[in-house]
Amino acid sequence: MARRAAVALITAGVIALSGCTDDVATEPDEPHELAPSQPPVEEPLVTVDTYPAVVNPSVLETAPGAATVTVTDPATELHATWPRLGLASLDGALQQRVDARVQAYQGAQDDAADQELNVTWSLVGSSDDVVGVLTEYYAVEPTGSRETWATQWYDAASDAVVPNTALVDDVDALASAVTEALEDQASVDADTLAAALVQGAPVMAFTENGELFVGFDEMSIAPTNTGRINVVLPGETTEELLSDLGEQARDALVSPGAPPLPPGTVPPVEDEEDGASEDADGAADEPTAAETGEPVDCTVEQCVALAFDGGPDDRTTAVLDALAEDDAPATFFVLGQQAATYPEATAAIGAAGHEIGAHSWSHRNLTRLPLPELDGELRRSVEVVEDAAGTTPTLLLAPYAAADAGVQRRAATAGLTIVEQAAPDADASAASAEDLTAQALAGAQRGSVVTLPGAAAATPAAVPTVVAALREQGFTLVTVSELSGDTGDGGDGAAE
Repeated sequence: MARRAAVALITAGVIALSGCTDDVATEPDEPHELAPSQPPVEEPLVTVDTYPAVVNPSVLETAPGAATVTVTDPATELHATWPRLGLASLDGALQQRVDARVQAYQGAQDDAADQELNVTWSLVGSSDDVVGVLTEYYAVEPTGSRETWATQWYDAASDAVVPNTALVDDVDALASAVTEALEDQASVDADTLAAALVQGAPVMAFTENGELFVGFDEMSIAPTNTGRINVVLPGETTEELLSDLGEQARDALVSPGAPPLPPGTVPPVEDEEDGASEDADGAADEPTAAETGEPVDCTVEQCVALAFDGGPDDRTTAVLDALAEDDAPATFFVLGQQAATYPEATAAIGAAGHEIGAHSWSHRNLTRLPLPELDGELRRSVEVVEDAAGTTPTLLLAPYAAADAGVQRRAATAGLTIVEQAAPDADASAASAEDLTAQALAGAQRGSVVTLPGAAAATPAAVPTVVAALREQGFTLVTVSELSGDTGDGGDGAAE
């Protein structure tokens, strides 16, 4: 990844507000702090809590039929997101796995317990031949916290999801290689390891050098070790083990491309025009109201801010179109993982003149994170917007409105001012446009941030109604920064 300029520090402050391409990646990306570049290994390498290399998720943004699915339930601190590629067997397998984990979590709910479930994903391979998806599950439950993960591989030739072991020709040889690599690890229980290998390691993927990466769940083979133990096998061993499908999977990581088209899909036609934002005469599109509007004095006007939390996704273009139709400015609090998957949509938000704030990287409860993870969530959520839109977020809407003094201090160090806002009390992913409108408008008053979910199916349809209703009530729409009086000209970011 390219090195970015350091983010300027600002004074810690809290805004108190009421109310609610064509350029496919050609090399693996690094979405995790624990997946650094490293030279090829000559001997088996045992690691703890590291990651395989992954493909830049933006390959999905322009892939026909591809989208992301997001479910968020603030009442139970549940947030799950995963890809949907229009490939029935893979989509079904991912949905089934996530549903099972969500149902188990919901079934174990204890009102007196501190609980959270977070489901995220990464592409560990993408090509016309094969797709690999890594899903991660972080759960805080009455019995404690635990992290698990799993890879699922799709074979285009058979149009089926295959077990991890399909990546190798000889399962016994794989088991022997992994067992030998771990034999000197005192924390690994030999019998537990043998049983796990019979069942199959939950994660099989590759390093950026194409070496086989075999990962286990936390405490699955080392009951006294709270980390996820992984084995990286040298290139020579990997070469001996891989099946034909395994070689395709490795190539799909080392030299990735767009995933297979869904059955019956017509390949998209390449757009030969470079000036997508210009008309037939070469003139640029007219700027939106968000770009040209005169500054609003919210000490005089009845101001409210329209905001979107979560996203972007495949619906963002429709949201932007609705806002442009009504000349309405807005603030988008984007999730870093979604911005990485939809960089063009993120850029379009900024190009339309709207404000972009951060909503963390993966929607974890920030108050539970160790400082290194917290800093990573904040920094990466800023960097991905800088890369996609060329603008630096200065506002943070914390997931679940969870931001204690420690989060506030680390956010200020990252150049972010926290927007205090009550978290929604229900999952809006399946709500109707009428329900979203009613929820958004409830309690709207001068100084409110009127929030719509950024990744709900009905959000584009709700935008015109919400905008019209607010204006009928005499409100002037502004961005969150304008509402707080912080327009980036040196203020401390605190509301007056």
